[in-house]
Amino acid sequence: MLLSDTSRSRAYLDSIHRAGLEPELVIFINCRGTVSAAAERFESSFFENRYPVDEMCRRLGFKVRTLEVDSINDAAVLSHVEALEADHLVYSGPPGALLGKALLATGKCFIHVHPGKLPAYRGSTTMYYSLLAENSLSATAMYLSPEIDCGELVAERSFRPPEDGSAMDNEFDPWMRASLLVEVLQRLVTEGHLAGRPQPQTNELPYYVIHPVLKHLTILQTGSGEQAP
Repeated sequence: MLLSDTSRSRAYLDSIHRAGLEPELVIFINCRGTVSAAAERFESSFFENRYPVDEMCRRLGFKVRTLEVDSINDAAVLSHVEALEADHLVYSGPPGALLGKALLATGKCFIHVHPGKLPAYRGSTTMYYSLLAENSLSATAMYLSPEIDCGELVAERSFRPPEDGSAMDNEFDPWMRASLLVEVLQRLVTEGHLAGRPQPQTNELPYYVIHPVLKHLTILQTGSGEQAP
């Protein structure tokens, strides 16, 4: 696993532990100069969210290696990834950070869980756009590629919106992605491989960061369905 300290990473660790899974190694990417994720760490009913990633790994008994770097594409990260025997890596990096060509060219399969149904909802904050259009949520597991949200598809799952729309970003989104990730990793353990399939061709444009007012209105209309962790 290639993780930075985010609520998504913590949800991943907690969920795979609860499912009886254990990563061979967690590479904790601590990017110098990035904003601390401490504000995201609070008690949650969705997943264990109180500890930073490195401490959480130690509590769960997961092997963790910390890299102090300037970015996810630092030469030290590349060197460690190239040296891994594993061919599948779960990726949950710093918000907005994209894997560079050198990492993607290592031959490793980087598994990413996107908060939207692909290829219909590419881009960021796609949850809010799908809520507005369909009043539904989806997560899609995919292999990362140089093009944003265009990699081969591995799995997809739909979710009912949470009753509390204010929990969308820091709790429901990470829990939703972690739930699908567990299914994908269980398949990988059972079958020994994950077949990806190319995305259908589409002319749809990606969705960019939603306007705060539109986001707030979407949250206000959320909560018609039941969803419990």
